[in-house]
Amino acid sequence: DPSRLKQALLNLLSNSIKFTSKGSVVLSAELELRPDPNSPAHPSQLPAEMGVIRIEVTDTGVGMSPEQAESLFRPFAQASASTYGQYGGSGLGLVITRQLLELMGGKVYVAM
Repeated sequence: DPSRLKQALLNLLSNSIKFTSKGSVVLSAELELRPDPNSPAHPSQLPAEMGVIRIEVTDTGVGMSPEQAESLFRPFAQASASTYGQYGGSGLGLVITRQLLELMGGKVYVAM
């Protein structure tokens, strides 16, 4: 669903940009085809179920502890009270992102 994917990407990028005052935010995407070995079709003619799009957002932002990363996808969670005061936000953007991606059969996680 293009509109759900667009919203998820917007949420991920907005978060990265919000917490990166200097440095970079990078979005990368890779199509990983999983062709049926019995199919003579060219990869460009394969059905969507035969591939996975891996999207990665990396940044040089403020960073977080493993404990903060664990709570990242919980509703209304903020890294700390000072984070909310400095950066704002409802604590729902990444929760919504996770739900959107799961509805499409995807997943989101933090790599540290």
